[in-house]
Amino acid sequence: MERTDGAKPTEPEYQRYAELFADLPNGKVQCYNEIIGGKPNNREDGELGYLPVYVGPPEGIAETPEIAAEYPLIFTDVHAHRLSVHSYFSNLPYLRERNRLPWVKINPATAQQYGIEDGDWMKIESPHGWVKMVAEYFEGISPEVIMGKRGWWQDCEELSEPGYECFDGGSEVNNLYDATIENFDDFHSAMAKQTLVKISKWEG
Repeated sequence: MERTDGAKPTEPEYQRYAELFADLPNGKVQCYNEIIGGKPNNREDGELGYLPVYVGPPEGIAETPEIAAEYPLIFTDVHAHRLSVHSYFSNLPYLRERNRLPWVKINPATAQQYGIEDGDWMKIESPHGWVKMVAEYFEGISPEVIMGKRGWWQDCEELSEPGYECFDGGSEVNNLYDATIENFDDFHSAMAKQTLVKISKWEG
């Protein structure tokens, strides 16, 4: 509330958080979900604890250094894209002519370490599978990350653009991920959309 007598304004009682939350753990409001129970987080005592707790992806540079030793880059995908919806509409000429090839965004400095030029086909391998995609230089992406888009299986006859296989050697990025139940999050039952990869220029 603004004062007219020049005195410093005081906080309303309901905004005196330091006083109101003084007796709470860590001095702040925390949410506890009794419904989720049964799976402990990373607390040493095994209790579910207060949510949220960040535990990192199942495969990551910090989380799985033994995998990162061979697969040093992080791969993720945009999944939905302004010129398609998941795997839909890749066969529409108006959209496909603006999005012709199965691209993967990569920092130029990272690509050049592997002899990959902008527009080169490249091989991307994870512990679970491999794909071929076209390098698209993008300085705005972190050097240790590459990012693709899924849903290239449809062809476009009007533009004579082919579809690309969904298995090893195709361009379906889901092929790079671990599809076992261990890679699904218990909270929202979705597969982690990140894995570790190694890359090379495609010579085929």
